[in-house]
Amino acid sequence: MHWQTGHRACLAEGYSCTLERNTPLLLKACVTPYACRLTMGIMLPKRQWFPSDLWRTFRYHCPYALSKAPVLAGIGLASFIAVKSLGASGWLVALLASSGPLGNLLGGVWGGRVAAGRKTDYVLAAETLSNLALLLVFFARSALSFSLLIALAQLARSPVTSALTSIWRANYPGTLRNRILGWIEQRVLLIAAGLSVLLGNLLEIDPFAYRWVFPLMGILSQIGCLWFRGLTVHDHHVGRPTPVLRGWSVLLKRPEFARYELNFFLHGTANLMVIASLPLFLEQQLNFDYRQASFVLVLAPNLLGMAFMGFWGRLLDRQNPLVVRLWLNCIWLISPLLLAHAHGFLEVAVARAAQGLILGGVLLVWRLGVNYYAHCDEVAVYMGVHQALTGLRGVIAPYLGIALGQAIGYRVTFLVAFILGVLATIVIGIEIILEKKKRGLPTYMEAEESNRTFLPPSPDS
Repeated sequence: MHWQTGHRACLAEGYSCTLERNTPLLLKACVTPYACRLTMGIMLPKRQWFPSDLWRTFRYHCPYALSKAPVLAGIGLASFIAVKSLGASGWLVALLASSGPLGNLLGGVWGGRVAAGRKTDYVLAAETLSNLALLLVFFARSALSFSLLIALAQLARSPVTSALTSIWRANYPGTLRNRILGWIEQRVLLIAAGLSVLLGNLLEIDPFAYRWVFPLMGILSQIGCLWFRGLTVHDHHVGRPTPVLRGWSVLLKRPEFARYELNFFLHGTANLMVIASLPLFLEQQLNFDYRQASFVLVLAPNLLGMAFMGFWGRLLDRQNPLVVRLWLNCIWLISPLLLAHAHGFLEVAVARAAQGLILGGVLLVWRLGVNYYAHCDEVAVYMGVHQALTGLRGVIAPYLGIALGQAIGYRVTFLVAFILGVLATIVIGIEIILEKKKRGLPTYMEAEESNRTFLPPSPDS
C-alpha cells in the first residue's frame, strides 16, 4: 500500500496528519490513520499497526504507564484522607500539595545527568524508591507519618520526567508522539477515575483502609516499572552532563523560553494555591464526605481529561503550542472564580469539570513544551530547568494558599489565584505576539525541524 492511501484514509476520518519525511513507508501507510483513531479511543492498539521499532517502545511504555493509574487515584485523594481520617493540619496539607513540585526542584540537577546517562536506569531507581515509600504507608498511624511518606513517594520521582521526555522524543516520531502519549494518558486517567470511586466508597466504609491500599498501589507500580526496564532508547543525540548553574543560563540566552516559563510559573502558582486549599475548604466549610470528595477531586477531572485528551493531542499536532497554552489558561480561569462563590456540591463539581476539560492539554504541553525551544540533544537540560521552576513554585504556592486561606478565608484565596491566572494569560499572550513576529507560529513538528537546523547557544558557552 502506498503511503498516500494511508494519508487519504486519515483525511477521510476527518483528521489532519502531518507526515514526517523520514517516517518509514509502513508507518505512513498503516499507522497514521489508526493512530488518529487511537487518539479518540475508538479501538485498541494491535501489534500489526506498528512497525517493529515503534512496537518495541509501545509494548513497554503502555503497561508501565497503566501501572501508575492506581497511584494517581491514591495521590489524588491523599490530602483529603489526611484531613478527614487523620485530622491533618493545614501545613501538612500544604506539604502534600508541594511534595510533587518540590521534587522538580531537583530537575535542574537531573536534567544534565539524564542527558548523558542511561535514562531507563534513572526511571527504575526513582520509581523503586517511590514505591518503597508507598509500601511503608502500611505502618502510618498518624497524619505526620502518612504525609511524610506520601511526600517522599512524590519527591523520589524527580528524575522521571526528564528521562521520559528524552525517551519519547528519541523513540516516537514527531508525527505520532502526541497521539500515542495522548492515547495512553486517556487510559491512565480512565482507570484512575474508576479506582477513585472504589477508593472513595471503601474509605467511607473504613476510613483507615489506606493502610493496605497504598502498599498495593506500590506493588503494582513496581511491577510496571520492572517491565519498563526492557525498553531500548533509540537516542543518537547523547549530550554532556551540564553543570546545574550553567543549565539555568538558558533562561538568559533564550528570553523567549524565559517568558514561556514565566507563564507557567504564574499559572502554576495560582493552580497550586487552589489545590492546596481545596481539601480544607471541602471538609471545613462544605462538609464533603469521601464519595463527594472522590468525585470532585479525581473522578470528574480525570473523566473529562480522558475524554478530551484526544482533542488536545490532535490540536497540538496542527496548532502552535503557545496558542493552545493561551486557550488552556483562559478555560482554567473559570475554576477559581466558581470556587470563590461555591456553596454546595454543584458549583464545586462544575469548577473541577473546567479543570478536567483542560487536563489533557496541560499534561501534554507541560511534558512536551520544551521540545518547542530545545535542540534535540538539549531536551533533558531544558526539561530540567522547566522541572526546577515547577518545584520552586511548588515550594511557595501551597504554603501561600494555606496561609492566605487561614488569614483571609479560602474564598478570597481563590480570587487571588484568579488574578495570578489572568497575569499568566497576559504573559503568554505577549509571547505569542513576539513569536509571531520572529518566526510565525509553527507547530511542534515545524519547530523541532527548525531546532535541528539551527542549534541555539549551548548553556555551557
